[in-house]
Amino acid sequence: MNDVAAITDTQPVTLKVYYSNVGFSQDDFKTFFADPVQQKFPNITLEFVPQTQGNDPQSLVSSGQFPDIVFTGTGGVYTFKDLGVLEDLTDRIKKNQVDLNKFDPTVIASIKSAGDKGQIYFLPFSGQRAALFYNKDIFDRFGVSYPKDGMTWDQVIELSKQLSKSDGGIQFSGLHSEPVHTLSGQIPLPYVDLNTNQAQFDNPGWKTMLETVQAMYNNDSDKTLGFSNRDMFLKNQNLAMIPDWVNDMLSSMGKVFANGKTFNWGVAQLPYFKDSPNNGRADGGQLLFVSSTSQHKDQAFQVINYLTSKDVQMKVAGLGRIPAVEDKDIQNHFGADLKFMQGENLQGIFKGSLAKFIPATKFDSNIVPIIDKAGDAVLKGTDVNTALRDAQDAANKAIQQQLAQQ
Repeated sequence: MNDVAAITDTQPVTLKVYYSNVGFSQDDFKTFFADPVQQKFPNITLEFVPQTQGNDPQSLVSSGQFPDIVFTGTGGVYTFKDLGVLEDLTDRIKKNQVDLNKFDPTVIASIKSAGDKGQIYFLPFSGQRAALFYNKDIFDRFGVSYPKDGMTWDQVIELSKQLSKSDGGIQFSGLHSEPVHTLSGQIPLPYVDLNTNQAQFDNPGWKTMLETVQAMYNNDSDKTLGFSNRDMFLKNQNLAMIPDWVNDMLSSMGKVFANGKTFNWGVAQLPYFKDSPNNGRADGGQLLFVSSTSQHKDQAFQVINYLTSKDVQMKVAGLGRIPAVEDKDIQNHFGADLKFMQGENLQGIFKGSLAKFIPATKFDSNIVPIIDKAGDAVLKGTDVNTALRDAQDAANKAIQQQLAQQ
């Protein structure tokens, strides 16, 4: 197995790297991409290209300025596939003896699902897992035991009821959730049947999702659902527990601590649904691809392959991001380079198997917000069955409108 593609050209070259909805800053780009690549390959310079208004993928294709390398999440797969800018990496993977077995199998499943005829368009840069983050100070304030690894959602919801109360003029909340579609990744649930082009919100699993969300907030006067709860947890610090993506939460937490705000926090294995024991949340990770329009495809592949090497993946793990490779040395190094993570029990993050990955579809961007709105409706008092019927009808209309526009 080779960690680095064979050098085919040592002439100086600048490769443009496009960030598409991956939550990485320009500082992250320098730390994880530009500096390691410059040190390993002095002839290669990476140029950061952020996704901004007027700098979207379609505009870059139309202007003939599409970059050499793209860094994206699984949600962007269909966008780039439809634009025809994905390059099949299969031959380069074989030529350079890249061992795909070193990666998280859930991530590889997501990659392979994008190829209709066995093409492999991506290499993973980082994986993704979810965990339960909690505020030890709130638990200590009310004399409640901390959550443990291996708990079910029912157990965590019962625990939260002891923490949703007012004290000292502060209203505390026990447990808030991410959007419904994010929570659903543990079972996991399809959004649409591609054989019939019909929404799947009448699947019994979606009822479980909405009923779980309803139970989470049953004893809470604050009915906020979504990623905005990170601020409640990190900045306001009146939220006791929050499930969240590890990469995103730790990145946000690091910024809060860097600005001088601290609190006693902990993390446990993501609670699971009793009918899906020990299932974590499926996610395809964060992916890199060489664009079909690049004039420097060999060098671009050389770069993305190196970014999966043990040297770089140790840096990824050390700075609190889930590595793409399954390597105990790397996992044990997780968070080692971040002061605010020292002394924390982090291994619960890696416990449990990941749920089967359900490939993204071209309809997701239009119908995912519909199921999230159903969650909001339930928290405002709408009956679960009614909310799901409304979501099913709205999603089917959105699917038909999208098909009519093609």
